[in-house]
Amino acid sequence: MTLTPIEVKDAIMMAMSSLRANKFRSFLTILGVSVGVGATIGMASVVDGLGYAAVQQIASRGSNLIMVSKFAPNTDRS
Repeated sequence: MTLTPIEVKDAIMMAMSSLRANKFRSFLTILGVSVGVGATIGMASVVDGLGYAAVQQIASRGSNLIMVSKFAPNTDRS
C-alpha cells in the first residue's frame, strides 16, 4: 500500500494542526525525549571515561602483567 502525495500532504497537515492544538503536550514530549537522550549519552560518557581512567592507571604502573587472586599471597589454602 503506497500513499499518494495528496495523502501524505493531508497527513502532515493533520499532524501540524495537532501539534499546534496541543502545544504543552508537545513541549513535554520533546522535553522528555531530550532528557532521556541526554541522560543516556551522559551515562555512556561516564562509563567510558571511568574505563579509560582505569586502563590509564594500570598502564602507569609500568608492568604489562597483572596477577589477580582470590586469596592474599600469604594465605594458607589447605
